[in-house]
Amino acid sequence: MISINSLSTDKKDSLEKFAKLGYFMKGIVYLLIGILATMTAFGLGGEVSGKTGIFQFILEQSFGRILLGLVSLGLFGYTAWRFTQAFIDPEKNKDGINNKLQRVGYFISGFLYGTFATYAMKMAIKGAGSSSGGGRTTVIAKILEMSGGQIIVGIMALAIVGKGIYEIWKGVSSEHMDKVTDLGFKLKEAARKVGQLGYVARGIVLLVAGYITVRAAIESNASKAGGTEGAFEFMFSSASAWLVGLVALGLAFYGLFMVIKAKEFYIQ
Repeated sequence: MISINSLSTDKKDSLEKFAKLGYFMKGIVYLLIGILATMTAFGLGGEVSGKTGIFQFILEQSFGRILLGLVSLGLFGYTAWRFTQAFIDPEKNKDGINNKLQRVGYFISGFLYGTFATYAMKMAIKGAGSSSGGGRTTVIAKILEMSGGQIIVGIMALAIVGKGIYEIWKGVSSEHMDKVTDLGFKLKEAARKVGQLGYVARGIVLLVAGYITVRAAIESNASKAGGTEGAFEFMFSSASAWLVGLVALGLAFYGLFMVIKAKEFYIQ
């Protein structure tokens, strides 16, 4: 197996910088998703968007194509780091079933963020896009047309639920503070609390996304599935606006924590 130590110092430094940019841009995307959803919940304008919706929002700003290109570059950096975690295991985790499952998760995350990065880059180049969030629905619709498609979508949904539970555990246990070491005591404690709120909120969103995807599998109806945007739409229709607003604010905190993590990130 390739070791991270087999990389030259220059390549290792480049990978670290690329990963830092990845965490930073991921943070910006989630920060915007959370802020706009919070504004919607409390009647301050805004809109409920997933990642593709945020790409459209960025594109519509001044110098939007340049900004979206930078976001895409950052997400490619995050993709590269996730694939590094999947294939090289730079954090030197103990071999075992948990390690293997974690690395499968890293691979899936890398694939998804690579897809988002590619989508963002295409929007930046063409200068147009759609914020309908229909991409995920289209993929699920194609899977449901396959033999055993409902089972496949059901497994996907359970994986999303499992990820949601893990994110909540990561926040509650303060596991998210791994590698955040160079902050002073007060700043580190503030970052811990921001991260806790962020990870719990993201876990809740994932649990809801998993639930509506399970429903899509059972009913064989791709339109019932959804990611972040679909999860918020479901929550707005099922819970009080202020409660959804708290979850949205927590998601903004998750984005803020990713920005903090970008500064503190290093490769061992």
